[in-house]
Amino acid sequence: MTRLSRTTLPLLLLGATTFLAVVHPSTAVAACPSEVSPFDLAQWLRGRREFFRAAGIYLELLARSQRPEKKLTALECLVDTYVQAGQFDRAAEALSEARRLLPADAPSQLSLSLNSATVAIRAGNYDYALTPTTTESLVRQRPSDAAYVRGLALVGKHEWLAAREVFGEIASGCATTASTPTVCRLVRRNLIVLQEDPPKVRPWLAASLSALVPGSGFIYTHDYFDALLYFGGVGLGGFLTYDTAQWDRSWRDQRASTYILGALTLLFYTSNIIASQGSAQRLNEVRAYQFRQALLSGASLPMEPLTPLSPVAPHD
Repeated sequence: MTRLSRTTLPLLLLGATTFLAVVHPSTAVAACPSEVSPFDLAQWLRGRREFFRAAGIYLELLARSQRPEKKLTALECLVDTYVQAGQFDRAAEALSEARRLLPADAPSQLSLSLNSATVAIRAGNYDYALTPTTTESLVRQRPSDAAYVRGLALVGKHEWLAAREVFGEIASGCATTASTPTVCRLVRRNLIVLQEDPPKVRPWLAASLSALVPGSGFIYTHDYFDALLYFGGVGLGGFLTYDTAQWDRSWRDQRASTYILGALTLLFYTSNIIASQGSAQRLNEVRAYQFRQALLSGASLPMEPLTPLSPVAPHD
């Protein structure tokens, strides 16, 4: 057997050790990043629905960043975070700050106007979305988007007929490819919902029913607990008043309890009529709100990027 030289054996041992360290998973060392990007961390927090912590990271980036493109990227992410969290007023403030950082080119300003109007609608500021100064540039450059914003604002103001007309005009333009595919899809969705107005109950009919039979107006408005309460209350008060009056021998000898019970019964009967009318009005308001939410939820225009700048490097 050939004897190994003094230098060969150490070389073989070194090679084996290197092979095990590099190839074998139990001895390999992972190359972990030494620093996490603030943008990646904020995105992870948004995935966990910790929107306010993510917004804090973006605000810190805005405060300490020197490059305008990085500020604008953080600002866009901040607006998107506020929208996801339902903080539309804060999103509107962030968009106002973006106006100062955006270039003066038409695409950026159009996207800003569209996003501002969309956030205003989601915040319930429908008059702002209808003002000419908000949609003036959109009407000239992107008329279908401006018309859709106007239709959504009319929906928010419960002007169903006017909104249906606006959406119908946009839908007719979809056949000639005058509108964007996103707007056409949303318009068709809203027109399906707008085929019928929200069902209404008549407050005067609810009051009339309760005047005839106490509590029956609440059955008309599907408020069965109050129907039972007022029917039982008026019935019990009337029975006690009648029963107390039967024990009195003459008008002069009427007891005070009879008058008190009669007054309370009459008051309860009158409140039954007024409350049934209010129940009908509340039901109409709830149905109108649900109908409006069915149109606005998921039917608003998506937030557009404010500028086609290249993405900021994680550790830039």
